[in-house]
Amino acid sequence: MDVTVSSEELTSMMQATNNANGPLKNMQVRLGNNNQMEMSADANLQNYGYPVNGPVYLKVPWKNPVQVLSILS
Repeated sequence: MDVTVSSEELTSMMQATNNANGPLKNMQVRLGNNNQMEMSADANLQNYGYPVNGPVYLKVPWKNPVQVLSILS
């Protein structure tokens, strides 16, 4: 199945799957040229056993969108 989404739509979907108690806040996803995806968020992973509580930034090649989305959610 082929699906086309904008950066705004993908951000909205990711926010919806990261409920009010989720570890990511103020998430923003940007789909760029050359199959690049960037994501930024405020992350609090301390309840998951990781010493992360602050802003995070991720930039990955968009070779396999299903794999990237499963990692992020």
